Amino acid sequence: MEGKFGNIEPIRELVYRHLRGRILSGAFNYGERLKEVAISEELGVSRTPVREALRKLELEGFVSYSNRRGVRVTNLDAKEMKELYELREVLEGLAARLAAERENDAEVDRLGELLFEMQQVCQTETIDGVPPIHTKFNETLYSMARNKKLHDILSRYNQYTEKSQLVSMRRPGRARQIMIEHRAIVDAISQRSPEKAEQAAREHVANSRKAYFGGVDG
Repeated sequence: MEGKFGNIEPIRELVYRHLRGRILSGAFNYGERLKEVAISEELGVSRTPVREALRKLELEGFVSYSNRRGVRVTNLDAKEMKELYELREVLEGLAARLAAERENDAEVDRLGELLFEMQQVCQTETIDGVPPIHTKFNETLYSMARNKKLHDILSRYNQYTEKSQLVSMRRPGRARQIMIEHRAIVDAISQRSPEKAEQAAREHVANSRKAYFGGVDG
């Protein structure tokens, strides 16, 4: 079955990536219902790969099933967001530590490029353009850790990270502070200082959590 994706297999994986990408980009809003029939018709595939893709997204926390409400994009409440920040603080700290132990010049340069790109967007555009670049920054950092399991776990929560940033970055002065915090992470990795890198990453996530909850440690 060709559909939108041509003859490439497996179709269910391509449907999964397509839907995951739309969730991460904000094309699907929190709480929005995802209908198997509509998706299969849009993509030109049968309902089976769509159903399989939605099940995989459910396992990763992107969508949730309800007998009454069907499949909807997951929305996290305040308690769940607090738990997510706690998890990110530890795991992103670990990723930064491992990155400092295993860094190479090309990857550090890439972090610097993305940091500069974020600064340019903040100065010339709205902050809405920053989260996607921030995700690229994080993905580069996760990759530098050379730990696939850690990378997979952290990448799973990119949609919540991006959307929570749009809240926290609207706090006065927060966008500028984020750049300072990111620079500290990049400098520590460049200096091959695992302890400083971990501390800088953890402080960044902790400060992001406070900004998200309105300056109060949620």
